[in-house]
Amino acid sequence: MTDFDLFWDKVEATQYEDVSYSLLAYVETLIINSSSGEELKNTLLKDIERMNEKELKELIEMLLPNQTCPIESGRNYSQTDIKNKLRTLLKNG
Repeated sequence: MTDFDLFWDKVEATQYEDVSYSLLAYVETLIINSSSGEELKNTLLKDIERMNEKELKELIEMLLPNQTCPIESGRNYSQTDIKNKLRTLLKNG
């Protein structure tokens, strides 16, 4: 199952709830790119379809600090990612 399929499964599951699809997609992206273990990621991906907007926003707050660095993880990255990484290194160095 692709990420796209997972997203649309969640859209169908929440179509009658007051959750924006863009918020759901954002949370799913944060889960996929998080440094959490695969078991937790899979559990969260299954659970987000039952979460309301408040719970999703709380999950975002938990996931944001746990995002993998696109440069260090070997994912595709942009010049903005490089600038942000250098800015972080210069602040901490």
